[in-house]
Amino acid sequence: MATIILPIGHYIRRVIRGVKNWCSRIPIERIYLIYDRRRNALASLSQINVEHIEKLISSALYDVFRIPVNMGAYEEVFSTLYLIARYEVQVMKNEEILIDVTNTNVKVVSAAISLAHLFPSIKAYIVPSRNDIIVDLDISVREFYDQLDQYAEDPYEIPIPRVGTFEISFEEERVLLTLLMHGGRAGSIKSLIAWSDEDPLDPAIKNKFSRLIKRLFEKRLVEIEVRAKTKAIKLTDFGKALALGIRKFNKLKDRGYDLSQLGFYLKKEYLLPT
Repeated sequence: MATIILPIGHYIRRVIRGVKNWCSRIPIERIYLIYDRRRNALASLSQINVEHIEKLISSALYDVFRIPVNMGAYEEVFSTLYLIARYEVQVMKNEEILIDVTNTNVKVVSAAISLAHLFPSIKAYIVPSRNDIIVDLDISVREFYDQLDQYAEDPYEIPIPRVGTFEISFEEERVLLTLLMHGGRAGSIKSLIAWSDEDPLDPAIKNKFSRLIKRLFEKRLVEIEVRAKTKAIKLTDFGKALALGIRKFNKLKDRGYDLSQLGFYLKKEYLLPT
């Protein structure tokens, strides 16, 4: 079984063509429609198109879920896609996760590529238009995209090199979440240990946390600032995005993996639209 993730933008026909192509090749279990929740012209188009696409792809053969995301915020995009990917891989044991990046900006593409290194079952693809078409340049932007939409070809899977594995242990996750809970930064390893409800004076505990921080630093998830007597630890941008994704997954787990209100739960997290 497979899952498709569809970030929604200005194309409709190309998205539909991609879905139909995959459905003809492999069994699809779920489709996630990721639409832009911001208040601007591009986001409005995403919000309109998600309505049309949901109607066009609705089927008794698979479930469809709509999820709001700020497409302009990498942390929000990555953490939401991470939540979906981890659920599909670890809970549902799905063999393939297909992410359509035809309709997206560079932040969504970056998140999809990063996730592909965390979850080898992820494949990113685009639905290209024929490269020999001639478009009238005196038409509106919407008409231009409509013309490109009409000449969609079959999905093209983006080649992603797989170099080693990128794994995060439970204890490493715990450190990331603790840092996130305290603003993404600890003034010292001693503070981090205390926040984790362990004894900062125990040499064995101090050594364990030092090893954890070293591994997270090597994975580029934290930065270390060496001071005279202490080492400050700070989440990197990617480390923060990953920690947010882990936190969202844990919340979903606490709700018994109930996907029926997933879009609503995520929307509630975003107090102010941007």
